Amino acid sequence: MQGGLILGSDKGRDRGFNAAITLETSFQDWTLAQMAKDLGRKKDAKFFLKRSTDWKALYNDQQKLIFPKGDDGNWLHNDPLSGRGWVESNAWQGSWSASHGIEELATLMGGNDTLCKKLNYAFEQAVSTDFVFGYGGGYVSYANQPGCSNAHVFNHSGKLRTSCSTEQSYTVGEKQINCTYGP
Repeated sequence: MQGGLILGSDKGRDRGFNAAITLETSFQDWTLAQMAKDLGRKKDAKFFLKRSTDWKALYNDQQKLIFPKGDDGNWLHNDPLSGRGWVESNAWQGSWSASHGIEELATLMGGNDTLCKKLNYAFEQAVSTDFVFGYGGGYVSYANQPGCSNAHVFNHSGKLRTSCSTEQSYTVGEKQINCTYGP
């Protein structure tokens, strides 16, 4: 682990810091911090809580999404739909995986409104494919774990955005799993 970032492949064109693995280990560190706190282990809680923010080093201010970096510290690429430097996802699908830091992600993006507009845009782009893309393709993919909670991010954007979350969840439910709600 270099500067909190997790190396992906050590060979070829994807050599660098894997965004998906960094996000995943950051969340794991956050959960360890919560457990250490509950156990009264303040030093451990502080250590893991600090490390749980390492994902922010992969935030691309120009794109307002999380991107992988090469081992030289530069962006691995600038295509938010590319799966390079990700595991079965891309910047559009995976950026919302900072579930323990949605408020921080919103701040980096410029506020809750920007986060919600960006996430809503992703859902709008995915409607025509019923929210199903191949691994690492498309904007929102409920065919794979990295995208399965994206609609619920609206609820954690600092404002009660339940209407957006509910609307997108219902739309996904109707399109993806062919279920309807209500009478």
